Amino acid sequence: MEKITSYRQYEVLAALRENKAGLTTSQVLKACRAKAGSELPNDSTVVSKIIFSMRSVSPKPVTSMDISGGKLHKITPHGIELLEAYEKENAIDATEQNSPSADPD
Repeated sequence: MEKITSYRQYEVLAALRENKAGLTTSQVLKACRAKAGSELPNDSTVVSKIIFSMRSVSPKPVTSMDISGGKLHKITPHGIELLEAYEKENAIDATEQNSPSADPD
């Protein structure tokens, strides 16, 4: 994967970056939906498809492993590079993105 092609991919990777230990699909969805401006529908199937598409390319921005509660997804160093490039290209401040509600006042 050479670059992030959608805001939804960015949301998923940003949630994984914030949680270095990894997240399950439902935890990724919950973390993304908690942020203002989330474009993800309240459907874990969509998140699963996004993660699968990012796991299926080389180099992989996301890795997954089986655990008792499903799959645990983690961001790779390549995924972090993609995030930083996307944030720079789109002038996104990672500290603003991490806050649940950015008040413009």
